[in-house]
Amino acid sequence: MRFNKFFLFLLLLFDLFYLRKATSLCRSFGPAWLALGHSYGLESEHDHAISAYFTAADVMRGCHLPILYVGLEYSLTNNLRLAERLYSESLKFYPDDPAVLHELGVINYLNREYHHALLFFQRALIKVEAIDQVDLLPYWEPLFNNMGHACRKLKKYDEAIIHFKKCLGLTPRNPQTLIAIGFVHALQGNYGQAIEYLHQGLWLSPASSFAQTLLNKCFNMTQSKTYVEQLPEPPSDLNEYLSTRQNNTINQTEMIPVSVPLPAVEESDQGSSSMITT
Repeated sequence: MRFNKFFLFLLLLFDLFYLRKATSLCRSFGPAWLALGHSYGLESEHDHAISAYFTAADVMRGCHLPILYVGLEYSLTNNLRLAERLYSESLKFYPDDPAVLHELGVINYLNREYHHALLFFQRALIKVEAIDQVDLLPYWEPLFNNMGHACRKLKKYDEAIIHFKKCLGLTPRNPQTLIAIGFVHALQGNYGQAIEYLHQGLWLSPASSFAQTLLNKCFNMTQSKTYVEQLPEPPSDLNEYLSTRQNNTINQTEMIPVSVPLPAVEESDQGSSSMITT
């Protein structure tokens, strides 16, 4: 594991070296500035990433991507108000990009505007289905995940389960999705089904303390008929994607667009994540 991390670190150093070289040779080459921003972003060097994206925006006038990625960096640093302004500005340039709509949904989710968040996610899904008319790519799993959590927050439990099961269709054997389904079944009082999904999730992710606590609660409830309100609060890392980049890195501690690779949302219980992967 340490060797792999060291190897990835060396690759990143090479990336930064050649990307800096590319931008110095041709400062008007926008894709190099975008790639440089992505490299900085992967290292959580948000200030450097924002600087690179702003340079890209300057040389790629009319393109919405640099503004989208600046918004993502502000979102990752919890500057949600500024991130929302930048996403809205990006949407003016390209209103059909589902990645932008998804990120706006994430912002609304984090602001606890779950109804508005769900509307943005649904708009994003319409755009995605128009692009991928045959089979959806696993890349879009965070979108369904976030829709599931938004529906859970709105107590639309049956819809939430449908979205989570679509997540499993795109990324099978995801322990956090299985735990999320178990949690929704528990909220419905379907303790038997909750126990089944929680067992599956714990088999794949035995370190999940939330799943273990919830499983114990469900066992107790099948014996004592305790009210569902006594279920434990889920942790913030229960696969609530926030951004597209976070999907492939976005809140994977536990349980997270399209014109370009993007990262998947959440809150103090289980909820969403961004999708923009870079």
